[in-house]
This record gives sequence, C-alpha cells and structure tokens, in this order.
Amino acid sequence: MTQKGLQYRKRRIFIILCFVAGLLVPQQASKASSDGISHVHNNTTREIKLLSFNVWVSGTNVKTGQNKVLNAILMSGADVVGLAEADEAFGNTIAEKLGWFKYVTPDNVIISRFPVHKGWNSIRGAGAEIILDNNKTIAVKTVHLTAYPYGPYRACLDEADYTDIYVDEETTSNRVPEIAEALSTIDAYIKAGVPTFLLGDLNSPSHQDWIEETVESHCFYAVEWPVTVKIEQAGLIDTYRQMHPNPVTDPGNTWSPIYHNWFYGSGKPEPMDRIDFIFYSGNNVLLLDADLFVIGTPEQYPLHLQNDWPSDHAAVTATVAVETGAEVRPLPIAKFYAGSAAVVEGESVQFTDISTNMPTQWEWKFDGGVPETSTEQHPVVVYNRQGEYTVTLKVSNAEGGDILQVNGLVNVQQEVSGVHLELNKRVYAIDETIIATFENGPGNAKDWVGIYKEGDTPNAVWSTLWFYVNGSQSAGEAISDGTVTFLGGLPNAGSWWAGFFENDGYALLDSVRFKVGEPSGVQNDQINAPESWALSNYPNPFNAETRITFALPQDENVTLQVYDVRGVCIATLAQQRMTRGEHAFQFNGNSIPSGCYFCRLQYGDHSVMRKMLLIR
Repeated sequence: MTQKGLQYRKRRIFIILCFVAGLLVPQQASKASSDGISHVHNNTTREIKLLSFNVWVSGTNVKTGQNKVLNAILMSGADVVGLAEADEAFGNTIAEKLGWFKYVTPDNVIISRFPVHKGWNSIRGAGAEIILDNNKTIAVKTVHLTAYPYGPYRACLDEADYTDIYVDEETTSNRVPEIAEALSTIDAYIKAGVPTFLLGDLNSPSHQDWIEETVESHCFYAVEWPVTVKIEQAGLIDTYRQMHPNPVTDPGNTWSPIYHNWFYGSGKPEPMDRIDFIFYSGNNVLLLDADLFVIGTPEQYPLHLQNDWPSDHAAVTATVAVETGAEVRPLPIAKFYAGSAAVVEGESVQFTDISTNMPTQWEWKFDGGVPETSTEQHPVVVYNRQGEYTVTLKVSNAEGGDILQVNGLVNVQQEVSGVHLELNKRVYAIDETIIATFENGPGNAKDWVGIYKEGDTPNAVWSTLWFYVNGSQSAGEAISDGTVTFLGGLPNAGSWWAGFFENDGYALLDSVRFKVGEPSGVQNDQINAPESWALSNYPNPFNAETRITFALPQDENVTLQVYDVRGVCIATLAQQRMTRGEHAFQFNGNSIPSGCYFCRLQYGDHSVMRKMLLIR
C-alpha cells in the first residue's frame, strides 16, 4: 500500500468443501488428548485434522512470509489444508517444500498429506479428490466469493438500513449465487451421506453469530446472513459453533488479529467478526475438536512486518475421526514445527515434535545446523550461515515409522542493524523547523518519514507532514542514511510522533515522539477537522460515474483527488480556492478497471478520505 491515508483492506474469500466417503462409528471415538498425541478410536478409523488458512496474498505482507506460512501449517498439525489468497507459484512451492500432494489454481490451493486423485475447476474455485485408507475419498472444493460490499462495513461503518444490508448480501455481492453454485456441485455427495467438509474465508459472517443476544458486539444489528443460511440448509454443520455453541462467550472472531486497534477517520473501529469457517456433514462423522489458530500475539498493523503469524486472518482448524472400512495400523505420523522459521546468523531454533500415535524414537537431520543430527524429541539447533535449510524428522515405534522432510523451512539471514530515527529536538515551538535524521535504512528510494498527531494511525488518517528520504515528495536517490527537513514545522501545539516507513508502505521501522509548544492563553481548536466538511459520494458502489460532495465552513484552498489502492493519483477534480458552502463534482470511471479507489479532500491543514467501489 502506497497511499498515505485511509484504506479499507481487501478481503479474499476462500471456501473449502471436503467430502469423505465412509466415516466412523461415533460412540467408539474419543477426543484427541491435550498433549497433541492422537489415538486410534477403533482399528478402522483415521483421524484427520483440517486447516482453513487465508495466507494474505501468498505471505507477502510479512518478512520471509513463505517460510512463516510453511511453519504455520506444520505447527497446526494439519493433514489437509486449504489456502486462500495463494497464487499458483506459491501453492506449488508450499506443497513441494512439504513433499505433499496438491491441486493448485490461481488464488485457491489444496494440499494434502494423502494422495490427490484428480482435480477440477469451478466458477469461483477448484476441487480435488483425496484418497484415504482403503481407497476412501475426500472431495475438496475451494471457492473464492466476491469481496464487496462487505456486510459488517455496511452495518458498522455505513449504518445502513437492515434491508439494504440484506439486499447487498443476497444480490449485489454475488456471494449467495456463488455459494449456491458451489453447493450444487456437491449436492449429490451430501444427499448420499458422504461425509463432507467445507472450509473457508466466506467474507460473510454467520447467522448464528449476529443474533439478538450479541447485538452489542455487532453495532446493534441482528442479521440472518444468507450465505451461512444456505450452507446450513444444504445439510452442513458449523464445526466451531458446534464445539463452542455460545456466540456471546465464544465469538470466534477470525477478522482480524492485526486490526484490533484500527480506527477509521470517522472514529469508528474496524469491525471484528467470524468470517473463516469449517463445516461438515455425512454419515458416521464424529467431530473431535474445532478451534481458532494463530501463532503468538501478532503485532498490530502497521507494525506487523516482523510477525511470525503471516496473515491478517486467524485460521480455523477441525479434527474429525474417519471410518475407512479397513484396518488402520497405529503407525506414528511425523509432525513437527520450528520455534521460528526466520532467524539471523548465530541464532538458535527450538524444534518441537508433535508426531501422532506415540513414537518412541526420533532421528533428526538439520542441513546447515549445529548439531547436524539429533535423537532428542525437542532439539535446539544453531544456524551460523545465511541461507534456507531443510529439516528432516524420522519417527518410529514398535509398529513402524514415518519420515517428514521439509525443504527450505528455516530462513537464515545476515544480521542487519535496525533503522534509527532521531529528531534535532524533542520540544518545538509552533512553526519551528523539524529536522529528522535516519541511519541504517533499507535503502529504498521510496522509504519515507511521516509526522502524525499522537493517537493517529498511519493509513487510517493522513500524515500531517511527510517526505521521501531524499527530502521531497518525489522519490529520487535511494538513501540509507540521511536527513529530512520539515521547513516551517507544525502549526498546532500538542503531542506528535515521527515515523520511518518502508518503501512507500506503512511498515513502521522506527519512531520518535515529540511535542509542539503552544503560546500561553491560546486554545487549539483546529486539530480535528470540522464535521461540516464531511466528504461523501453517491452512488457507492458505482458503475462508471459517481457524484462527490462536500461542504466548506469557510473560504479555503481545496484539493480534491482520486487515488487507486497503490496510492497513485489518477484524477485531480479540483485544485483551487473555494467559497464557503456545498460543492459537488462528477467522477467518471469509464477509463479505469473495477476495484477500490479513494477520494481525498484537502482543506487547509486538514484532509479526509472516502472509499469508493467501482463495480462493473
């Protein structure tokens, strides 16, 4: 993201449908033990763990994201995984690093410890058949439903009428016909009693969550969200809500672990919601467990770049017992994860064994590590040289053994000193020049220094002042060490902070807090923009043309511009002095593609933005 202002985050939607032929005798099954060791429920059952995981544009939004996605899959202990927002190259790489089977399409990836028999595409997704013991089949269907309009935004940000919200969800968004098409492709499996699993980021909440008892958590709306209603009507059961039936005490929010502290320019917070799911149905299916899955406590956006958790969603897991109709020997299944998949030279990594069916022996091999081998269950390894390194674990007991080799799991980088930002003073007078000095920057031409009011969130509001590292608002030479000078300083007293941001985005690498003094007896009432200049456009979403309106409380210099999601200005509608009162401009989008755009109004020392959706 390059635009220094408000931006709604695009969500992708991912659904996985799994069908299992012939599952379990329920009364003979038991829940997986808390120590992570699974147990055979009878001699013909297979325990399977599923993971629904939105990987946030192929893991590109965190450092070494590919390694972190790989390690997250390992840490989850999953056997069958559905990845959303994963392109074909990324999906192929993850499957190959694990040595697992796969079916890959643009944006939707299925990977499995068990063999994939065949794959197929559909309107908004893909599917694959996976072969279990005794040739029993799991059919996996992935769909990617349309993202906008997003229901919780319509309710909590726009405060739309219930009818409008429902109409948007049922018709405008296309999600209902899309899920109907997906369900129609597996209707025969469901009616035949074939165990069926549906995983995914639906980009729609659940009708089981937005009920009268939870209206205070959902902006005082209760909504029968039609996507999950249709899924339920098809005979599928929500695994998380079955295991956690009370949405008041267990909301199960998956959106979003990194936007808990996000506020829009209006002062409204980012709506939290449960939009990632695993559903199931079928004869003799026993649900053993269902839960959310996140690694650690992720740093909040925009400080997320170094997170071990590579997503802006929480993932969802579900464990089931599967009747195969054939004897399943309790052989160990090799499973492990790394304490960190990204380290610097000389750091150690703790490896944790989570193999199932109680192995008694462990044989590790660590390419590039010290030691190179180990027979401990949970060894610690030091990596001294830059590179990507493979880890192999062989586990065994009296029944037999299993091997898991994960190629390029650990990413070792050279240690680099962190960015350091400093100001020439910590207390300034109003309009006093501010000098910011930085060292050890990444060396990008579009690294930038911005100044914000204390409490402002970058990308939710515009920076009051900003320059690229070359000291201008036009990127030039790539500089790692230098000085940026803000002539004339700040016009308002109060608490402020300066931040160093990476490569035209909002990855904050260092920050410094400071104050601006105020002349005695003067009260500053200009920090917050007056409500009377609120910016709006209608219709929104729009097809080709929309009317942008705003009001000025006094005569002032005004700039009105439209930006794309990269922060590139695509239209300047006004750049002139305007009189007090209401103003309107037409914006025509015939020459630009469908998508999310931002209208920015600058008025004096203030600015405000409005998200606009162009849908053809």
